[in-house]
Amino acid sequence: MARHNPADVLKDFDRAISRSQGLASAAQQWIVRANGPQKPRFTIAYRDMLTELAFLHIFLAWERFLEESFLLYMLGKKSPHKYAPQRFVTPPTRAHAFQLTLPERGRPYAEWDNAEVVRERAQRFFKKGDPYESVLSAHTHLLKEIQTIRNAIVHRSISSRDKFDTVVRNNLGYLPSKLPVGNFLIKQVRGQTVPISYLDSYINKLTNAARDIIP
Repeated sequence: MARHNPADVLKDFDRAISRSQGLASAAQQWIVRANGPQKPRFTIAYRDMLTELAFLHIFLAWERFLEESFLLYMLGKKSPHKYAPQRFVTPPTRAHAFQLTLPERGRPYAEWDNAEVVRERAQRFFKKGDPYESVLSAHTHLLKEIQTIRNAIVHRSISSRDKFDTVVRNNLGYLPSKLPVGNFLIKQVRGQTVPISYLDSYINKLTNAARDIIP
């Protein structure tokens, strides 16, 4: 549903993140270990699948956040702290603003999953492309990594798996054999004083990025 101000967009993002985080947390609590020959009702494999589903919903929430905040800034709307980027366009309606984002790369829709594309778009509509240029460029590594993880979940290709394996190796320092994406996401980040999973680490960083876009 279209929002009328950036504050509501940020609230929607927070709610979506909270629900997804809750699903991933519940999945870990539901595990029942095998008891003799009896198959458990909720297995580690199910946990991994639900963790991946939670991650996908987080990624989708990020895409929605980028689109909704972008369109509202095109319309001149201000953040809760009265920030608004300098616009190069003044569309009269949200529908008009939406149409302005479409004629890109010959596709009938705008891409929001690729940070580089969003940065290019921002350069066309806002002075210096901000806030998207500065925020997304500062989180280049994070955004490429979460896109790689998303692709490993939704695309069962050798290329997607190879790129995901590189993410795993770079983060864990080794590559477990046939590691499920969901299993990687619940592992603890190396070198952290306070234990935190990769999933929660990604969530924290995306949440901070969202607040830099809508301060």
